[in-house]
Amino acid sequence: MIEPNPDNAPLHIVGRTSILPGSLADLPGPTLSFTIEARIDADQSCDVNQVNSYLASLFKQSLDAFPTPAQSGQESLGGQMITSLLYSLLACQQAAGQPIADAGKVLYNLNQSFVIVVPSVEGCSNDLASILPGLLNIINCAGQECPADEAPGQLAKMIEKLRLSAPSDSNTSHFLSAARRLGIPYSHVTNRLYQYGQGIRAHLMESSFTDHTPQLSAMLARNKLATANALRRACLPVPDHQMVNDEEEAVRLAGQFGFPVVIKPADLDGGTGVAAGLKNSEMVRGAYREAHKHSKQIMLERHVEGRDYRLVVFNGRTVWAIERVPAGVNGDGIHTIRELIESANEDTSRQGHNSPLKPLELSPGALDLIDEQGLTPDAVPEVDRYVRLSRNGNVSSGGTPVTVFEQVHPDNLRLAARAAATLKLDLAGVDLLIPDIRQSWLESDAAICEVNAQPQFGPVTAGHLYPEVLCGVIQGNGRIPLTLILGDSQNLALRLGKTLAQSGVQVGRADFDGCYLQGQPASRGKKGAYISGRWLIAEPAVEAGILSINDASLLKTGLPFDRFDLLVVAGPLTGPDSHNLLPVFLAVILQSCTGPVCITPDNGLQELVENVSVRNPVSVLGGSPDEQAVELARLMLAARERHQQPVSEE
Repeated sequence: MIEPNPDNAPLHIVGRTSILPGSLADLPGPTLSFTIEARIDADQSCDVNQVNSYLASLFKQSLDAFPTPAQSGQESLGGQMITSLLYSLLACQQAAGQPIADAGKVLYNLNQSFVIVVPSVEGCSNDLASILPGLLNIINCAGQECPADEAPGQLAKMIEKLRLSAPSDSNTSHFLSAARRLGIPYSHVTNRLYQYGQGIRAHLMESSFTDHTPQLSAMLARNKLATANALRRACLPVPDHQMVNDEEEAVRLAGQFGFPVVIKPADLDGGTGVAAGLKNSEMVRGAYREAHKHSKQIMLERHVEGRDYRLVVFNGRTVWAIERVPAGVNGDGIHTIRELIESANEDTSRQGHNSPLKPLELSPGALDLIDEQGLTPDAVPEVDRYVRLSRNGNVSSGGTPVTVFEQVHPDNLRLAARAAATLKLDLAGVDLLIPDIRQSWLESDAAICEVNAQPQFGPVTAGHLYPEVLCGVIQGNGRIPLTLILGDSQNLALRLGKTLAQSGVQVGRADFDGCYLQGQPASRGKKGAYISGRWLIAEPAVEAGILSINDASLLKTGLPFDRFDLLVVAGPLTGPDSHNLLPVFLAVILQSCTGPVCITPDNGLQELVENVSVRNPVSVLGGSPDEQAVELARLMLAARERHQQPVSEE
């Protein structure tokens, strides 16, 4: 264990670490909140650039990943070191495969006590909190110029702990990261199911399943035999196939089809249990036994000679294509196959659980293939000889995706779109075996071997599909206009709701008493500000949301949404110590307000609000309460128009 001098350690955690279900400082929830005290005397020295350089080397990242002292926005040395800590936490989360795009932020600083909020992932917050002391220890050591050899090992354990609680599906992580870059809000529903967008403009997605994907179509695509039958009915090319119940039947049928053949589970995706190019009875027996470990439904298929391509279809159009090159190594005339594999695995893209490519392995199947090629693992293949290590090109088997979209023959683009349309899929991965993707399927021995209703895209060649699909599902940024009203003593929320309703807008209104849709109760009993606010963005009928609050409870839960459009200060907070809490409360929630701050006249808070509001324009509402409601409705309708505009990555 690395131990800095506790008396001189620059940074110390003070008090408890809190896990908030909601959002703060324009960061998506859930969030982690804690306080760090900077204890740096005037005579202490600490080179933050040197600390960042050490952290970059530790995380194997570019130094640009850690802001310089000037970029940190912090004037004090302690604040600059805290920025290094926040970006180290981000590096840990991303290395563990967590879909986090933003570093944490300092909410406020009181005499070198920094109140901090860090974004987390549903189900991961406790693990994130548990690694904080160890990471702070590493940074304190670096600050005191006493980094030790144990740091890399400590860091690896921290990342592994986070990885175990990260989303297991890589598509989900990449969709969430893309949504954040596009400014599209998201919230966790259950398991891998997320809501993207808010209220009436929200959509549900589970990995690459959308709420437009028919259940029947997904069930059909999962069954390879049924899929092939459906495609054959539509006169689309599919290989001959048949279900087999045991090894002997598989061997007998292979003899009837003629070698080589393919063995695969009929109900699994991702290349699990698939063995292609089986050239004799013994290979068929071994492949059947291996496939049977994963599924009881095994099918045998005629082998189609050709290269393996994945074409992605979205909303009736083929939008991307890759070739899936089977795992293998290129000879250089110097190194053995074993050494070439070790060298290939040194590529960082093949390292770690969440790496975009998978390590090459000398598995039993790879050893069989090497033997078929007349080689051994210790043979030295000649220059440019490709030694194949897998019978399929799936990334999960060590394959490498190569972009070929610009080369695809137009007939093949239409073929993939027809396959997806036949199964009534809005989004599909169509696997095509064909000798040359540049040649029409009508003029070659091509076959569709699979249609995946929930395709994995992967960041290597198809990272751009995540924002493209989101923008195809979500209109604009998916947000509804949201207004937060503080201290509403004149029923301003009620007046605003009626005014918006007169404009034809379906209004959701929430306060400490409950939730209301178009003025009618939508919940039973008091829910509190956070739960009521969550209802606003979850209710599919809400086109505009108004949340009234009278206390500072949102400091303990976080906001129910990451951003809102308009803050109305109609009166003071209620509750214990409300007078002292108000400046802090305003400073915190204003970090999530993207629009103006409006103050009702004569409430005595104008000077305070103007002092606290740094980036938001402040104005005093004029006229009667009804006229004030009209002005607020105008601002909300303008926000709705902005949210409907096309978005691009931030």
